[in-house]
Amino acid sequence: MDKINKTEWKIYINGDKNYIEDLILIFKNLNFGNIIYKEDENYLLDSKIFNKIDNAYELSQKIKTFLTLLSTTPPFRKLEDFKPLKVIKIIEILENGKIEKIYNSEGEIIIEIQYEKDGKKTISKHKPQTKEHLELHTYSSLITENGRIIFGIYTIEGVKSQIISLKEDSEKFNKLKEYLKPYFEVISKYSNNYSQNKVIREIINIFNNPDTYESKSETLRWVSLYKIYELIEKDFGDYVNFMKENKILKLANKEDIESFKSTANYYYRHSIFRIFYQKPKKKKMSLSEAEEFISILLLKYVSNKVQNLSIKN
Repeated sequence: MDKINKTEWKIYINGDKNYIEDLILIFKNLNFGNIIYKEDENYLLDSKIFNKIDNAYELSQKIKTFLTLLSTTPPFRKLEDFKPLKVIKIIEILENGKIEKIYNSEGEIIIEIQYEKDGKKTISKHKPQTKEHLELHTYSSLITENGRIIFGIYTIEGVKSQIISLKEDSEKFNKLKEYLKPYFEVISKYSNNYSQNKVIREIINIFNNPDTYESKSETLRWVSLYKIYELIEKDFGDYVNFMKENKILKLANKEDIESFKSTANYYYRHSIFRIFYQKPKKKKMSLSEAEEFISILLLKYVSNKVQNLSIKN
């Protein structure tokens, strides 16, 4: 019997209340289940979406992967800036409630409680080894396809609007569900297989770094975005011979790639470029456009990885 059946996990999360409520509404209406639910005034993430939970640390990594992909890729990301989603704590309930182990966001045990038959309880406190830090940052712009801004259902606001407008049209509503379900399955499946890919873990760490989306320095944000691009290109593309055939072209069009790279290198990453090289002929990409580009690139990259996992499994 898997540990998930022996143990009850409770995952506490928080973030922008309106965004979380929108996610709850969408998951409920699309029959995805109670992925996020409310208990008293707390928001919890259903642990059943994760399989093979061996320990709290592994679970915390899966949670961070899931929440990061959920909040940074279309169509579940938010249009406006908002308080980043993060996991607050994880509670492991054992032996039918006789033991509770409370972990921090990193999966490190901080409190263990044992309940006796007479109602008494023994509390043991543990000192975590790492410091708490904010998780999961998101973008502040619209998603684009091939450089053209689209509202559609590429943001959580768009999905919510579609659900409300199509609720009385069962045929179109079912098509909406069929369209969105694969996106959610990609996020869920890859979250469960995060440990099989070092690159994704590195990307998640960059997303969790406040400099990526909270820094007031545009240069730092561009550098973070470029690091993500390089990780994807090195892993997915033929990096050594990329001038001959860059396989990353399967994920993004050539014009967007060239615009992103030339803008990053000339204006933000290498000041020497402005001394020895001419100003790029390609249109300068704005920071919001760069965030949009990386958002779509990440989703396509993860989707490709999930497809490969499906083939192998």
